[in-house]
Amino acid sequence: MSRPDPRNVCDGCGQSLDRRLRDHVVLGPIVHKDIWRQLADHDEALCSSCMYERARVRLGRMLRLNDLRPCSWNRSREYADASWFDLFRRLEREMKAKGNR
Repeated sequence: MSRPDPRNVCDGCGQSLDRRLRDHVVLGPIVHKDIWRQLADHDEALCSSCMYERARVRLGRMLRLNDLRPCSWNRSREYADASWFDLFRRLEREMKAKGNR
């Protein structure tokens, strides 16, 4: 097994994105380019927590389902019991049920 790359970190919080490490964080969802340009520089990598925080600060709102690109990463359930698409669909349904938009 190769060694973890110390440069493979979240550019927001500095935690490792390498899943071989026990204390790694999960890379956030892949968003459309226009959204990404507002959240980060093109060569940055962000964990999900840092993406959520940057969306709150820079967009003035949480990320939405239509911000996500239709790609295999967002459809994958490899790292969690729900895909990014599943998670955002569920969150939007819950927000609508509570009367928030």
